[in-house]
Amino acid sequence: IGQLAGGVAHEVNNPLGGILAFAQLLKRQLPEGGAGREEVDEIERSALRCKRIVEGVLRFSRLARPEERHPVDLNAVVGETMVLVERQFAIVDVAIVAELGSDLPQVLCNANQIQQVLLNLLQNAFDAMPSGGHIRVATAAMPGAVVLTVADQGLGIHPEHLPRIFDPFFTTKAEGKGTGLGLAVSSNIVRSHGGWLTVESELSKGTVFSLSLPVVEP
Repeated sequence: IGQLAGGVAHEVNNPLGGILAFAQLLKRQLPEGGAGREEVDEIERSALRCKRIVEGVLRFSRLARPEERHPVDLNAVVGETMVLVERQFAIVDVAIVAELGSDLPQVLCNANQIQQVLLNLLQNAFDAMPSGGHIRVATAAMPGAVVLTVADQGLGIHPEHLPRIFDPFFTTKAEGKGTGLGLAVSSNIVRSHGGWLTVESELSKGTVFSLSLPVVEP
């Protein structure tokens, strides 16, 4: 299924690039507010949304090969990822609180892919807290694994949606705000590493995502 998705995404990408390029060329010829400008703007918005979906499908279909995984300090990945988003989050009073375990064993992973998973979890937590709050990011050692949790104080997920939260293209976000592929891709990445990704949530109280990765065998 992953290979089929990747092939379809590549085939769609080429004509989609043409649609987007010509829409942007047309925009340059049409003044703001002029006849046809609103329709061209909508073509561009729709093409960009399709492009994000295609990129998500490609990520869904790509799994790191075993030779692309190396011993990694998960705390270091968390620290590097927090630097990428802390300033953006602080603008709307969302703070990240890190509670990182000490002397954690290294995990065998593709650091870029795990950073992608963490970025997605942080962005989801951010989106769930329009009035601000704290996101707690914690790491801890377990027998044979290291566990990373991302907990927010947000709106929570409705119980009827929880069983589908990792389904491709399932999203509760408003139109244009998400493709529904982020958590599906994240779950796929973690499972391909021999780990697991789970969620617990309570309406109006928040959501906790937990992921585990196997440690490097001595």
